Amino acid sequence: MNKYEQIANTNGVINDRKVGIVTVYSGYNYGSALQVFASSRFVKSLGYEGVVIDYLDMSQYHNCLQRLLTLKNRLFSCIKRPSLLRTVVNARKKRIRTSSLVSPVVKEKFIEFHKKHLCLDKENYRKKLASFFAFICGSDQIWHSNAPGLGEVNFLRFAEKHKRIAYAPSFGSDTVPDYNRKRLAKYLREIPHLSVREQSGVKIIKELTGRDAALVLDPVLLVGREFWEDNVKNVNKRNRKYMVCYFLGNAGGALEIIDSISKALNLEVIWINTGVSYEHKDFVPFDASPLEFVSLFMNATLACTDSFHGTAFSVMFEVPFYVFRRQYEIFSKQHTRIESFLSLMHLESRLWNGDNETDFSDCANVDFDFSKNILQKMRRESAEYLKNALESVEKNSPSFD
Repeated sequence: MNKYEQIANTNGVINDRKVGIVTVYSGYNYGSALQVFASSRFVKSLGYEGVVIDYLDMSQYHNCLQRLLTLKNRLFSCIKRPSLLRTVVNARKKRIRTSSLVSPVVKEKFIEFHKKHLCLDKENYRKKLASFFAFICGSDQIWHSNAPGLGEVNFLRFAEKHKRIAYAPSFGSDTVPDYNRKRLAKYLREIPHLSVREQSGVKIIKELTGRDAALVLDPVLLVGREFWEDNVKNVNKRNRKYMVCYFLGNAGGALEIIDSISKALNLEVIWINTGVSYEHKDFVPFDASPLEFVSLFMNATLACTDSFHGTAFSVMFEVPFYVFRRQYEIFSKQHTRIESFLSLMHLESRLWNGDNETDFSDCANVDFDFSKNILQKMRRESAEYLKNALESVEKNSPSFD
């Protein structure tokens, strides 16, 4: 275990230098909740006070102002291309519908997790920029580029340029539509420290800015396996062997495969409840908290998912898995995020494409030796990138007290 993995398990702050983290933190998505938890803890392990900027509280005037800037960008894009308005409306409807399907038990567990593990800064960060040592934007799809207009706050446009650091954001796709390219290029050029989560993101930044962005690990992988083992040690484990299933989209096409695998390996099927209902007498729905989610993946015999973070946890915990392509209702081509990660880990064979071997008696035998080594290497490089970026901010802030 290297020094960055060790310090990722510490809770002490060396000093009171405050770093604001701008990322996806609301809603009831396990990957989002866990990556921001990991981000704030790792920043803390480097000696800074990592706080999450609460930019979604619309009862605050400064957040409303920031939202208006984003809506202005969106409006101008839609005026030039009226057909985009339908895309915006449909995307919003989908978010509302997805949230409404989450069970009250799951919602309560997320609220409890946020209160216990996230330090939300609700003050007007726009008026107190001097109190922040630096700002980090990432991870997750905060740079989603298919929606018309771009979120100003997600590119740290409110902060002094030398304080801006991008850590592992995702574009959510391998292409950028024409209506966002010019604005995106401008926003990216104004961030001194650029890194992304996928190789496709490195390519996008090179094409738009001519710059070489660092390829780094998602925060859930950055903190390392021992971090998660320590944080879920008090979570109850299941007595029976099981396969865990986590799907954010319609998993109808995967049900027959899941059923066949469970019978071939004699596994109970634990279905993490995301609001998508599948009636099956042998599938056990589970209203998991974020840390219960981690524990379910950590102790599973096999995993099936259509999620990036479901895939990431499977690889980190060396749990045999299959990834299924998600059926996206609004924005397509988002599966490249997972394909990029599988390629990096040399685990492309775990992507279910319909031509896979159907003798499931041996499907739990997966060689994780390469992925283990590449994760260790990239964890060191990713930690070094973030450490160096923060040190660079300090060098360019001589008047910081």
